[in-house]
Amino acid sequence: MMRLRRFLFGLAMSLLTAAAGVRFAPSAKTVETFQFVEVTANSPAAKGNPFLTFALRGTLITPAGERLPVDGFCDSPDGSVHRIRLMPARPGAYKYELQFDNGVAKGVFRGEFKAAPSKRKGLLRVDTEHPFHFLWSGTGEHYFWNGLTTYALLGWKDDA
Repeated sequence: MMRLRRFLFGLAMSLLTAAAGVRFAPSAKTVETFQFVEVTANSPAAKGNPFLTFALRGTLITPAGERLPVDGFCDSPDGSVHRIRLMPARPGAYKYELQFDNGVAKGVFRGEFKAAPSKRKGLLRVDTEHPFHFLWSGTGEHYFWNGLTTYALLGWKDDA
C-alpha cells in the first residue's frame, strides 16, 4: 500500500511538473561518496537575466535526516537550462527536493539516490586548528601543498 501511495504521489508530482513546463533529469541513481549527482532542469527561456535570479534551489536530505540547502545555477544564456549538483559525504540512501521558478515556469521535483563507499579522500578543506593548512574532509589527512605559485590563496601580502 505504501509503495502504491509513493508511486501515485510521484506520478502526480511529475504530471504537475510537466504541466509547469519544467523537465528534470537526474544523472544517476547510484554514485560513490564524494562524487556528485547532477540534476538538469530544462524549461522555457527565462525573463530578464537568468544569471542574476536563482531559479533552482534544493535540499539534500542525508541518511541521518539532516537537511542541507543547495543552490543550483543557470547553464545557458537564455535561462532554459539549470543544473544542481548533490554530493554525498557518507554511504547510504539520500533524498532531495528541488524547487524551480524562473518567472516563466515553475516546478517541484523529488528524487533519491544511493551513495556507495569509495576510496576518494573527499573535498579539500581549511584546517581549523591551522588556518594555513589543508585537510581532506573524508579522511582527515593533511594535504601537503607543494608550490609557491599560488601564494596569494593564503593571503600573503608579499613574497618575503
